[in-house]
This record gives sequence, C-alpha cells and structure tokens, in this order.
Amino acid sequence: MIVDGKKVTTGSFNFTAAAQDRNAENLLTIDDAEVAKKYTENWYRRKEQSKPASIDVKVLWR
Repeated sequence: MIVDGKKVTTGSFNFTAAAQDRNAENLLTIDDAEVAKKYTENWYRRKEQSKPASIDVKVLWR
C-alpha cells in the first residue's frame, strides 16, 4: 500500500482480527518518499502490462 506518496506498507498482513490476534503475518511500514516513488513506478509498470480478467466458467456454488 502506498500512502500519500510518502510511505509504503508491505507484507503478508491481512487486515482481519485473525491476522492481528492469531496468525503469523507481517507488516512493514517504510517512511521514505523515494521508496514510495519506486513502488508507485513499479505499480504503474505492472498496470500497463495487465489485461482485463474474464471469467468463462459456471458458478457451481452459491
């Protein structure tokens, strides 16, 4: 997660009670605008290379 172009929060942490209380997850916040810039550039490169998702399967459960 890139916050205000100044901070980056990264890791395996899911924002749930289980993640906070029971699971072995990690979260790292980097307060560095240059690092945030690199993460932002990487995100846009990935976005440019991405393609729309399509679902061509039946839903077997509801």
